Amino acid sequence: MKTYQERFAEACRVTELERHESPARHSAYEVRITNNGQKHYVDGPFFTYEEAAISAEILRKSCRNARTDSKFCQDHPAITPHLIRDCRSARAKLADLLKNHP
Repeated sequence: MKTYQERFAEACRVTELERHESPARHSAYEVRITNNGQKHYVDGPFFTYEEAAISAEILRKSCRNARTDSKFCQDHPAITPHLIRDCRSARAKLADLLKNHP
């Protein structure tokens, strides 16, 4: 079984958002928890499902219902650069977390 660091290294090869069903739509991934039937955003967005899955697995140690969820966004000049910046920021936070994780 691969370690978190190995899985993260593979996920970091992706540097752009995935297209979803059309050229004008992107998919990103986030971590959410469900509490009393309501979903709450916890972490992300991430470029890849694998990054979000790693984050969810780590969070599941303290919050057992952390799950990976997909998010779809229109390719718009006002939205896409911010989404990419947020994905890079979430990736950097996850990298810092994995440095201290066994």
